[in-house]
This record gives sequence, C-alpha cells and structure tokens, in this order.
Amino acid sequence: GINAEYGDGSTVVQRYIEDPYLIGGYKFDLRLYVVVTSYHPLRIYIYHNGLVRFSTEKYVGSMIHNKFAHLTNTSINRNGPGYSVEKERIGAGCKWTIAQLRGYFQQCNVDDRLVWERIKHLV
Repeated sequence: GINAEYGDGSTVVQRYIEDPYLIGGYKFDLRLYVVVTSYHPLRIYIYHNGLVRFSTEKYVGSMIHNKFAHLTNTSINRNGPGYSVEKERIGAGCKWTIAQLRGYFQQCNVDDRLVWERIKHLV
C-alpha cells in the first residue's frame, strides 16, 4: 500500500520499488520527519537530519522472501545474521544519518539537490 494511518494521527507514506537504487548492493529507505503546524496558511517543516535505513543482506530481486535483503526496518534487521558484519560501502549495522548519505553522494559526484527538491515537492 501507499500509506498507513495510526490512531494518533501520524501517517507513514511508502511504496515498494521493484528496481531500487542500491548502495553497495543494499536496499535503503529514508526516514524523514515532517510536521505540519498550520493548514491555513499551509506551514510545513522538514527535519533535515533524518535516518537512512539499510537492509543487512544484498538485494536480489528474485529472492522476495529474504526479509533481510528486501526490508529496511531496523527492528527486523538488528536480529539478522548480517547486522554486525562490516558491509561494502555501508559498514556495520543498518543505519546512517542523512548527513552520511549526503557525504556518500558527494564522494560519488552525485548532485543530490534534485532529490531534495523532489522530496520537498512530494511533502
């Protein structure tokens, strides 16, 4: 599904991407924090240092049942066999800060301004 609503008014927006951009062969997602302080006039704030959450096994599209390769939930991956292992490009564990992701993009000569503009537009 596209989103899930919780009883406290918070919402998670997500969509499964079949051919994801990978870092070192690992799937990742962005955990961004947004608050709406007013609807009229519309006022939205995005916290710029969210989280980047990684799978702990390399992604193989045909192995859909391998939760450690397809899911990026920290609560799942911290119990996986690859959690403590030093992984190519991402290191041990399964989380980065947004600042670490931006540093990675800079090392790869990727201009991430368009990504952030698209995120702001989506929000």
